[in-house]
Amino acid sequence: MNVIGRLTRLFGLVVIPVFGLVSPLLVIPAITSTFDANAWVAVALGQSVGGAASVVVELGWGLNGPQRVARQSPAISRLTMAMSVLSKFVVFVPVTIVAFFVAGGLSPAHQLESGLVAIGSAALGLSCSWFFIGTQRVGSLVLTDALPRMLCAAASAMLILLGAPLWTYAVLGLLLPSLLSVSLAITLNGVSYSHFRKFSFRRIIGLIVCQGSALSGRALSAMYIALPVTIVTLAAPAAAPVFAAAERLQRMYLQLLAAFPNMMQGWVGKPGTRVAKRSRINSAVLYNAGLGVVAGVAYSFMAPAVAAFVFSGVAPIPFEVACLGGVLIFFVSTSRATGGLALVSLRKIHVIAWSALAGSVIGVPAIFVLARYYGPAGGVLGEVIAELVVLCVQLVTFATSGKRDAQADRVDGTSAVNPITSRQ
Repeated sequence: MNVIGRLTRLFGLVVIPVFGLVSPLLVIPAITSTFDANAWVAVALGQSVGGAASVVVELGWGLNGPQRVARQSPAISRLTMAMSVLSKFVVFVPVTIVAFFVAGGLSPAHQLESGLVAIGSAALGLSCSWFFIGTQRVGSLVLTDALPRMLCAAASAMLILLGAPLWTYAVLGLLLPSLLSVSLAITLNGVSYSHFRKFSFRRIIGLIVCQGSALSGRALSAMYIALPVTIVTLAAPAAAPVFAAAERLQRMYLQLLAAFPNMMQGWVGKPGTRVAKRSRINSAVLYNAGLGVVAGVAYSFMAPAVAAFVFSGVAPIPFEVACLGGVLIFFVSTSRATGGLALVSLRKIHVIAWSALAGSVIGVPAIFVLARYYGPAGGVLGEVIAELVVLCVQLVTFATSGKRDAQADRVDGTSAVNPITSRQ
């Protein structure tokens, strides 16, 4: 693909997270300026529990799906989308019932609204955005996913400012756009009833089991990615508003940064020789790490000022918390490349699950204990520790695989390619 084509695709993949960034920027100020801090905690808790549930609903398709459809013909890719949608909806109903009662039971106030937000947040896992990322159809992704979410978020913010109840955000701002997104993706991609008829319930259950490796990594990751607000609320309720604000800004910022590794999915996953493939992988890791350094420093200085606007003074973010968030952003940006790009391309998805398990085992108690004694800063530090453990496990596997490939190249008589100077 020429330079103009790559720049166009990059622009489109940046526009999509920007739309996703605008949505909460429209809604959160409306909530925090209309309701009290307890309402913000209830919403954040619902998003935390629902975010973990959405990982289960998503079934790991966002991890191994893009590179899979990148190699498929249009006809086969339609069947893949149909499989994905069916399998997700089978999981969606029982998972959201559990999420509703968990969020409602843990919320100190606005229990019904917190449970509904959990359902709406869990519905994010239904998205077919991974499909359009893999097929590099950026325009379709904007039309089917980013635009509906932004419009529904704006509508819910407007209604809340006009006096609508808090649950308006859950139903109109979260659940409705997710259902619209799936419907539009199916229609736009030409998936018909005949595609869905090819899969029996037994076959769908088998597919869910087959997605186990990708799902296990995602589900374990949710322990230290989606659930920290829940953990901190249990450990130190007084720290919950500020921690939830910092955590939310971090995730919004990381959503914007996701454009970069998403753009590389098709490039890293395309067919090629072993040497060329390793060159692309190495480059992807280096580029994402560099992006993480720049983005982390920028976040450290911007977060306190942005929080003052977004959260209407309800949850001010101290500078030390912002700096820890910047370190977290660097680790996440790098692990997105070592895990979601490198290990997937090397067919070592099981290592992502092991790294997530290590991060959860160390990170969850670290978040709880540190938040209990050091408040919001301790909670973010626990997240940093979890992400560092994940990154170390992935880097060790990645480095070991590189050494084995280099030895194989010498045996085959293949000269190594410099990952910095060589591009494909």
